[in-house]
Amino acid sequence: MSLPSAFTCVINLYTPGVFADEERCIRSSVSSDDLRVHDRSNPFSALQDFKEGEEAPSTGSVPAKPRLKDRCKWTVKSYKNGTETTWDVLESDGHLRSMRIVGKEPVLPAQVAGAMGVCGGKSAKRQQSRELRFHDGFQYSPLESNDFGPLSADKDTLDIVQFAAPIFVAEEGEGFSVKLMRLGSLAGTVSCFFQTESGSGKAGKRFVHTEGEVVFADGQFEQSIDIEILDSPTWSATLEFKMVLSNPNGCTLGKYLKVCRIKVLDGNPFPNEDYAEPLRAGPEAIEDINPLPLFLDFCRLMLKIPGNSSRFAVTLLCDQLKNAYVWFQLKASVYMVNVIFGGADAADQLFIRGDAVTTAKLLGLLYIGLPLLLHLYKEAKTRMDIAGRCGYYLQTSLMRKYMNFSDDSRAAVSINEVQKIVTAKALDVSKSLDNVSSMLETLGRLIMLNYFALSSDPGMLWAVITMPVVMTVWVLLRQRWLQKPEEDGPYKRAVMEVVGSISEYYPLIAAYFQRPAMNEKFAARVTKLADVQEPLGIYDMRSEFFFAWLGPSFAGFYLCFYAQQVIDGALSLGALWTQLF
Repeated sequence: MSLPSAFTCVINLYTPGVFADEERCIRSSVSSDDLRVHDRSNPFSALQDFKEGEEAPSTGSVPAKPRLKDRCKWTVKSYKNGTETTWDVLESDGHLRSMRIVGKEPVLPAQVAGAMGVCGGKSAKRQQSRELRFHDGFQYSPLESNDFGPLSADKDTLDIVQFAAPIFVAEEGEGFSVKLMRLGSLAGTVSCFFQTESGSGKAGKRFVHTEGEVVFADGQFEQSIDIEILDSPTWSATLEFKMVLSNPNGCTLGKYLKVCRIKVLDGNPFPNEDYAEPLRAGPEAIEDINPLPLFLDFCRLMLKIPGNSSRFAVTLLCDQLKNAYVWFQLKASVYMVNVIFGGADAADQLFIRGDAVTTAKLLGLLYIGLPLLLHLYKEAKTRMDIAGRCGYYLQTSLMRKYMNFSDDSRAAVSINEVQKIVTAKALDVSKSLDNVSSMLETLGRLIMLNYFALSSDPGMLWAVITMPVVMTVWVLLRQRWLQKPEEDGPYKRAVMEVVGSISEYYPLIAAYFQRPAMNEKFAARVTKLADVQEPLGIYDMRSEFFFAWLGPSFAGFYLCFYAQQVIDGALSLGALWTQLF
C-alpha cells in the first residue's frame, strides 16, 4: 500500500531513514540513507535494512541489532483489530525499547507537513507528541530530531544527458560527429565528461582518441562531439569503438545511452585499391585478375597484421637452419667415407689426430644433438602461429563484413557457402605466409645442393643445368599431354546441400515417408562426386610421378658415367656417395 504523497515528500526532504511497507518502499534521494522494511502483518517480525536502489528483501532473517540513522527517531503504533499493543521503537544508538500506544485519531495527508515542521530541527522537536496515522493501521511519531545538514538535490528532478542513439556509423576520411541530447526542464547550465574507448577499432589506427567536457547552456537541448576518423589505404573489416559519458554536473546520465558505439565502414576493395576497377566491372573481370600479383598483395596485407612482420622475418631466417643441417649431413657423409674410414692416408685430417674412433663418436654426438635443436625451433615456430593469427584475422573480418551486409546481400549467399568460406577457405589462404617461407626454404636448399655438387665435382655442371630445364619443359607440356579433369567443387556443394536439407526438414520428410527418396537422392549425388574425383586422383598421381622419378634418374646416370672415375681414384668415394644418396 502506498504512503500519502505529502508524507513521501517530507520523508525525501527531512529524514535519512524511515519504516516502509514491504510492498511499496520509498526511495530517499540522499545517497547515504537506508530504508527499513517490515512485515505488514507483524511490523517487527522480520525487520531488515536495504540500501538505496535495491529491491526490498524478503522477510525471514532479522539483523542482530536493527538500527536507524541518528538524525530522526520514529515510534510505530499498531491499531489492528482495535487492540492496544506495545511495540519496540528504534533509537539512535541501535537498541530497542518499549513504548505505549498513544492516540487513535487519523491524520490527513495535508497535516503531515505541519506535524514534521517546515524545516526540521527545533520545529520537529516541538511536535514530539503528535502522531501520524495511515490507513494501513500503523502510526509514525517523531520523538526527537537533530539539526539536518545540507541535503543533495533530488535526482528525479535533474535533466538527463545522453547520446541521441546507441549506434553511430562513420566512414573513413569523412567528417563525423556524435550527437547528444538533453531531456528535462532545460533550465540552467549542465555538463559532463566524455572519452573514447578502443574496441575492435584501435585508437591511432582507426580514430583519434578524444576526451573532454561537453556543456549544455540554459535552454540548449542538443550538442555534438567531433571525432576524427583516420583513413587507411588497406582493406579492413567494419570495426567499432565506444564513447562513454561520465562525471555529470547538474544533471544525470541516461541509464543505457550514456554509452554509444561507433561503427567505421571501410570502403577499400580487397586486398587494396589496385583491384577497385575489376570489382566494379563484375565477375568476369575478377576471373581475369593475374593470380601472382593478387597473391603477393594478399601476403602484404597479412604482414600488416600487428606482430606478423617480425614473426615472419624470424621464420624465414630459422627455416634456413634446416638447409644448414642438410649441408652438415652431406659434409659429414663425405668426411666419414674419405677421412674416418679412409685409412692411414687421411689420418692427419681427423679432428682428433690419430684417433678415428673418438672422432667418429664426436660426429655421432652432433648427429644426435642437432635434430634436438631443430625440434626446439619447430616448437617455437608453432607457438608463433602465423597461420593461426592470419586465420583469426580473416575469419573475424569476414563475419563482421557479413553481419553488416544488407538483407539482399546476405540472401545472395547460401548458409553452406558462408560456412565453407569461414571455416575452410579462410584457413586455407591463412597458410600463405607459411607457404612462402616453405618455398624460400626449398629454393635455398636447391641453391645449396647445386653448390655442393659443383664444389665436390665440377663435372656435375651438366646435371645442375639440365635438371631445372627438364622440369620447366615438363610443366609447360603437361597441359597438352595431360588434360585436367572436371573440378569436384560443384559436386561437393551439391552433397552438402542435400545433407543440410535432410537435417533441416527431417520431421517433414519422416511425416510424409520420404526417407527412401531422400536416401536415393543422396546416394546419386555421392556417386557422381566419386566419379569426378577418380580421374582427378589419376591426374594428380601422373603429375607428381615425373618429379619423383627425375631425381633417381639423374642418380642412375651419374652412377653409370662416374663409377669408373671412383675405381681409378679420380673421384673420391665420398663425393660419389653424397651425389647418389
